[in-house]
Amino acid sequence: MKSLLKVYIILLHIVFNFACSKSDFEVSAKGLDDQTANDSTHMADNWELAWSDEFEGSTLNAEYWIVEDGFWQKHVDNLYKPERVTVKNGSLFIAADKVGDKYESGKILGKDLISISDSCKIVAKICFPTGNGLKSAFWMLGTNKDEVGWPKCGEIDIIEQLGSESNRSHHTVHFWDESNSIKDQIGKVYLNSVSMHQVWHEITVERENSMIKYYINGRLIETKNISSGMTELQNSMYLILQLDVGREVLWTGGTDDSTPWPSQLEVDYIRVYKKGGGVVGMGANYDYGPTSEGVDEGDPDNLLVDGNFENTPSNWKEDGKDWETLEYCAPRVHLNDGQRYDPAGIYSGNRSMAFTGHDIVLRHKVVVTPGKSYQYSYWARKEIEESNIAFTIKKAKEGGALENVINPIKMEITDTNTWVKFIGTYEPSEGVSEIILNFYKTGNQVGYIDEVVFKEL
Repeated sequence: MKSLLKVYIILLHIVFNFACSKSDFEVSAKGLDDQTANDSTHMADNWELAWSDEFEGSTLNAEYWIVEDGFWQKHVDNLYKPERVTVKNGSLFIAADKVGDKYESGKILGKDLISISDSCKIVAKICFPTGNGLKSAFWMLGTNKDEVGWPKCGEIDIIEQLGSESNRSHHTVHFWDESNSIKDQIGKVYLNSVSMHQVWHEITVERENSMIKYYINGRLIETKNISSGMTELQNSMYLILQLDVGREVLWTGGTDDSTPWPSQLEVDYIRVYKKGGGVVGMGANYDYGPTSEGVDEGDPDNLLVDGNFENTPSNWKEDGKDWETLEYCAPRVHLNDGQRYDPAGIYSGNRSMAFTGHDIVLRHKVVVTPGKSYQYSYWARKEIEESNIAFTIKKAKEGGALENVINPIKMEITDTNTWVKFIGTYEPSEGVSEIILNFYKTGNQVGYIDEVVFKEL
């Protein structure tokens, strides 16, 4: 918690007009009792603090945030690098820099970790950088994006601020116009009376009773009615914060010789308020685990590493002898409570593995001996009838390509949310010394596997 120096509360108005570089602003900004000074306003009308990140310590909280790594977006000209995201002196810093003829910057998101539903108030204290081609963004996406896509998931841009526009900020919502089957948006460009750059500003958005209200430094600047045809904007969402380098041909504009390198976006805190003390979801959408007591507790003769998914992913991928995903399925990996693994939609936790994305592959290599018999077995369940996870055994052909040695087995399960055991035998043919157990999923519906066993008979 930030130190309680109430004597500085009277300086609150002055603080928001100071430059927010650490060398000039450390004592003034961080000396304030921010919680007391702001909560007296934000907790009116039955709002209560439900979650916050004050960015104390020296590292980003991995239970709250994923740090994007290596992802390019079509409207920006930068590569996201984890080292561009740092926490120090009680603030989050997201930097952008020019490296040769390329640009690097940072992005964090609360996808699958923090979900914000129903009525909510989100408050952040931010210092925006100046510079042509820079774009700061604090925004939200629907937690169902992987299932329904964009913009049907809904998007709320809390604020977008260009480094080339010192007195302007952009506030937009994106949604799907069902009646016309097209994507749509409602935007607002706000002209501020003071500069948005190198100065602390408190940015607030309220979502309540089918209305979205935008505030800057406590001043209401925009109200949007989302009651008609925009229900996706009322759904559960997660937060995203990033600093981008734009291109000349797009609305952000490009960089030039005056753009300062490096530049940085600084965030003092992010706080979420709920009516009457509601809660913010902590990965609630991915609380996976067996719901049946009939699931096996493991097999001592299992030739697989972590067949019941009890170990953390940090113990995986050792010397190619355990679980792995295909390269295109694993753009990032993160841990949450020591039990969650995220290669583009595969999660382990509570002793099961859940497939939540599209075209996901999970596999495990096994050394075998021709002439011997082996038994494979696994438990599976699905949330809806259309879900499907298939299992097959593959071997490498000459040249490295893979081919099936058994026909794919699909989940012929009619009872949803019920664990069912699949079992079969396999005898490797002459010349086969290594095989690959291969689970793959198509479509966007959720399916689960657990207690995967491969043993010699």
